[in-house]
Amino acid sequence: MKEFRDFKQLSQKKVAEQLGVAESTYANWEQGRRDPSIADLINLLKVLEIDPRELFWK
Repeated sequence: MKEFRDFKQLSQKKVAEQLGVAESTYANWEQGRRDPSIADLINLLKVLEIDPRELFWK
């Protein structure tokens, strides 16, 4: 996720705000410590403007 976030030039804080989650929650997802819910994952794909295949088969 970090690669996509960096490409969009967004901070973890900005992505977290757009998703309506705590910055620490988003950081845990990005670092692989926790997994987002399906709903959060769908919203994340929208925020980062990526196709699911790009995220899962990269």
